[in-house]
Amino acid sequence: MKSTLLLPVEIEVSKVALSIPNRHGDWSIDLDFPFFSGDRCRMTIDIESGKIDGWPENAGSQNLYMLVSITGNYALLAPDGTEVARMTGQSPPRIIPSHFGDTIDLEIAADGTITNWPMVKDISDFFPDNKSYKLTNSI
Repeated sequence: MKSTLLLPVEIEVSKVALSIPNRHGDWSIDLDFPFFSGDRCRMTIDIESGKIDGWPENAGSQNLYMLVSITGNYALLAPDGTEVARMTGQSPPRIIPSHFGDTIDLEIAADGTITNWPMVKDISDFFPDNKSYKLTNSI
């Protein structure tokens, strides 16, 4: 007889990576916004602080509000950079500021910190079949 057991596992995540479509024509986005390359915008954000890795000093403060619809890719990363969980489609609205997952809405300060980053860090969108989880940040 074969059985599948779903046992609790504690994971440690420190960053969320996102890759979203470059849709300059749809929204009023500064064409010089950092991290746009080809047809995607790719960035990694520290979960605890809400700071974007590698934010350029000369970028200043900016807002990124854009439609992602069902075309975004999102990953939770462990402190060593390995991927812990991945989701595709709408943005995970409990961790990335958005409106119902259809858009992302990042208010970014000059130092690369997202000022509307959630105070309560909730990664449950990455685990839709799991009723509970424990998040431990070590940065």
